Amino acid sequence: MKLAITNSSINPINHYITDAIVRAARDHKEIEKVISAAPYNLARMVKDNPGFVVLVADGQGANTNQISQAIRYSCRSAVWFFEDPYEIDNNIIRSSMFDLSFTTDEHSIHRYNSAEYLPLAADPEVCYFPVRAQWEFDISFVGVAWPNRVEELLALKAQFSGLRWNVRLITNGSIQPFLTREGLVDKIHNAGWVLSPDTIGIRDLAALSNRSRITLGLPRKFSLDPKQPLASSNSPAPRIFEVAMAGGAQIVSDQSVSGKTYPFSAGTLFTYGALGSLAEQVEHLLSHDKLVYEAAHLAQSECLSKHTYSHRVSQIVEKLADEAGNFPKVGTSSRNIIKHKWPESILIIAHARVGAKYFGGVEVFSSELMSQLPIKRKFLAAPAADESGHYLITDNEGLVVANLPMSSERGMTYCQDARVESWLEEFVMQNRIENVFFCHLINWPLSIVPRLATLGLNTILKLNEYFYLCPSLNLQSFSNVYCNMPRLGTRACDSCLYQMTGAEYGTFHQRLNIMGEILSNVDTLIAPSTSTKVIYETVFPDLCGKISVMPYFLPRRAPRTGNRGGAKLKVLVAGVISRHKGGFDICAIMDQLVDDDIEFHICGDCTREIEMALAPLLALRRNITMHGPYSPSELPEPFYECDVALFLSTWPETYLITLTEAMRTGCVPIVTSIGAHGDRIVHGENGFKVDVGDWIAVVDILHGLLIDRAPLAEMRHRSALSPATSVEDYVSFLNTYLAAEPAVRSRSAGIRVDILANTDLGIFMPEITKPPPVETRNAAIYARILWTIYKSQGAFAVVEKMASYVSSKVKKFLFRG
Repeated sequence: MKLAITNSSINPINHYITDAIVRAARDHKEIEKVISAAPYNLARMVKDNPGFVVLVADGQGANTNQISQAIRYSCRSAVWFFEDPYEIDNNIIRSSMFDLSFTTDEHSIHRYNSAEYLPLAADPEVCYFPVRAQWEFDISFVGVAWPNRVEELLALKAQFSGLRWNVRLITNGSIQPFLTREGLVDKIHNAGWVLSPDTIGIRDLAALSNRSRITLGLPRKFSLDPKQPLASSNSPAPRIFEVAMAGGAQIVSDQSVSGKTYPFSAGTLFTYGALGSLAEQVEHLLSHDKLVYEAAHLAQSECLSKHTYSHRVSQIVEKLADEAGNFPKVGTSSRNIIKHKWPESILIIAHARVGAKYFGGVEVFSSELMSQLPIKRKFLAAPAADESGHYLITDNEGLVVANLPMSSERGMTYCQDARVESWLEEFVMQNRIENVFFCHLINWPLSIVPRLATLGLNTILKLNEYFYLCPSLNLQSFSNVYCNMPRLGTRACDSCLYQMTGAEYGTFHQRLNIMGEILSNVDTLIAPSTSTKVIYETVFPDLCGKISVMPYFLPRRAPRTGNRGGAKLKVLVAGVISRHKGGFDICAIMDQLVDDDIEFHICGDCTREIEMALAPLLALRRNITMHGPYSPSELPEPFYECDVALFLSTWPETYLITLTEAMRTGCVPIVTSIGAHGDRIVHGENGFKVDVGDWIAVVDILHGLLIDRAPLAEMRHRSALSPATSVEDYVSFLNTYLAAEPAVRSRSAGIRVDILANTDLGIFMPEITKPPPVETRNAAIYARILWTIYKSQGAFAVVEKMASYVSSKVKKFLFRG
């Protein structure tokens, strides 16, 4: 048997019990392997290690999606409830998720459809001490300050005020208001006792019991449930076994051992209640040291022989073995048998949709991926294309199946959003999604990655740009040039980020650490080019060997022949033209060649600043034609008619789909020698390469082609034959990473699921300090720049700089007007 153990309670007070169960399981001869996992890691670990039985200890918090998923991936499951009868109504519902249920309260068994009584125990490795004959304290008690306990202790203290007492009472947010209202807090302090939300370790507790003549075991008679405000258990608490193992003599309420299965033989425990008062038992034991010693010794011997967690684990294993015929054989699951079957479902998460303003290659890719993947149930989650401020999830047919308003505060500091996380988690569970493809995380809280990873889903993330390295996702510095990351390292990044956003020093590396953690939660990372992979692995050395390279695929289109020729040289400018796409260099080239026999065909959109730069050129209307944005399903005519195409990006593009499209249609590319497009073009073979920003070199190339276009024929042939990824190639590639359907059982119907907070799931996303408002930020940046100029160049240079700035603003205002 292979056993995966977790503790479902958010409150860590009983986690030491789970640790003891894990140690006992690892020593058990019938258990070949044990995994101990927090609830947020359980599903992934069980999925990655088929054939495990899941055991959830302290099952009061078992109704989460994370544990539900772990059960689905397991071959069998069991739960052990520690909080009956106080949580009995909820536990009855939770038990329906599991194959076997155990409870520590014997009197609660009849409430379950099927449950076994299994009391807690003691761990000799932690609790054992040799029995003493002399003691440092007369009476000790450590436990939660339930009101009935406090009142019993205060009454006993009034009768035995001269004894050596050691009392530590634990409070919590639920009972503290009640204690205060009843005046018990002051009485506790007046008695000289400790009242604190912090407990002591089990080893210290055992040592205290060992050094005490009498350890009290007082029952709990309190519940926040208005239906049963005095609820109480009639079964032994773990403290009875722990004190016995520590060699302590104890007086316990006869109510705590009134079940059918009495834990110890006669003479090992002293009880009070129906047979006598607590004070009478204390009085008796104070004058009979030998009796105290013998009872403690006998209790310890019996505890060692039948009340350790090794005994409890044996009982669980035995019960699982008895029921083995009702479950699939250990080690078998559909995931083991069907290794290459396509998964039933996938959720693609993107930052925008085709049709949104300035949509580009990433949006086209996510849309095509939705249509081409041979998966029965496919969903695309992305902001609405109409900029209505809603996340939409659409199905195979493009129908909206879920929506959620987006937060207005997105951007560099958008690390977590409980609404979005819960919404996606519930959608994934309700629709039985097994795979999540993160096409882009812009516009999404970063924590959705580790959040969905807690469900054991197969996660894939595509490194489309450098969003995970820098808020400037195209690595453009504050001076609007490529910053040469990672060649220059990241030492100057805080300064650059400050000048761009006003962010405090340290913000860049804080964000980088968060991104490293995000990427580490992903099962598969895909870079569209080798250059992209190299940059990411240089910045994140832990990712070395974990990033696969697979270029974008091209949309399927009917083959067409080009219609080239004529006196004029035709130049294609395709895609969204912006500053970082070399927009200003392209404008300079057009301006320089305005009187030559060259036509420029612009297919795509332009950013506002490029529109302004193009306006005076378009006014001439001599050799520039604007064709506007185009649908990715059909390329416009200029792709098939132009001789060359310009791709003059100033940053290391991660792929550039438009470049491949232009090459496949017969356009010879002229590219900057940087990034993925620089990698794909061999100068003079399948295109031309120039240095970043060297638009004069482009002019020289175009002038040369005006004189002699003969080289274009052979280059066009090689360019068109350049390798390109097909849809089939990409589908085959993903098939090796997407998991076959591993589910063997359905989620229990009618279970109310608790959606845990990130911190409860072990997801800690530190807040990134928000930059100051734009006005404050800009003022600080300008002041710093002017001060630097003053120190290096003097006051006249400052005046000159300010005059230039004012002049540019006036011109911009007049132009817009």
